[in-house]
Amino acid sequence: HEAFPYFAKEFNLNIVGVIEREPGTAPTPSELDEIIAQVNDLQAKVLFAEPQYSSTAAKTIANETGAKVYTLDPVVTGENDLDAYIKAMKQNALTLQEALK
Repeated sequence: HEAFPYFAKEFNLNIVGVIEREPGTAPTPSELDEIIAQVNDLQAKVLFAEPQYSSTAAKTIANETGAKVYTLDPVVTGENDLDAYIKAMKQNALTLQEALK
């Protein structure tokens, strides 16, 4: 999601690639091969998926590389209230804490 580059910059994290830029636009086989090679070359240990996207490509990459898939919610769907947003952001923080330790 477009919010995550800002988040990454703020917390000095690097986004090294994007698997699926828009819901329903899965990577082609050659794009998938390139992503797998990149994950292997960088020895990336984690992949982040979003709940509104299919996890098929992320799971394929994880199976081929040994990376683990975690879900981060940009809160673009679901309940439209402050409590739901805060709850989702707290869950994202816990997910990042787990993934990056």
